[in-house]
Amino acid sequence: MNMLLVGPQDLRMRWHSLFEVFFPKVKILEEDTKDNILKETNEVFKLVVFLPQEMDNFFLQYLSSLQNKSVPILCMVDKVNFKDYHTLLSNGVSGIISQDSSLDILRNAIHLVSDGGMYFEASIASHVSSFLEKVCK
Repeated sequence: MNMLLVGPQDLRMRWHSLFEVFFPKVKILEEDTKDNILKETNEVFKLVVFLPQEMDNFFLQYLSSLQNKSVPILCMVDKVNFKDYHTLLSNGVSGIISQDSSLDILRNAIHLVSDGGMYFEASIASHVSSFLEKVCK
């Protein structure tokens, strides 16, 4: 399985080493949202893990380019400072967990989202469900 880790360098470095330990058979590539490896490579990614610090135009454009490629997206957010869950959902994100989630939550989210499912950490799920109720009405 190939995984793409996207976000600021300090966050990518921290999470890359953890992913290597818990998913030793996974090929992990990294990039900044200002780059776009997807335009320049034929790599097929089973999962993209985003580590956004804030929503900006680069981030939204990047999410849009992933939607066109039907790549599952898991976002790991700083839930204290991040409240823009509806923007993530509107732009094709299939899972949202906080960056301080337990390793069990992280593992479950990666497996479910990479297999085409959805996963939302319990503390985030109430925000997600209220957004989905509004959309479905």
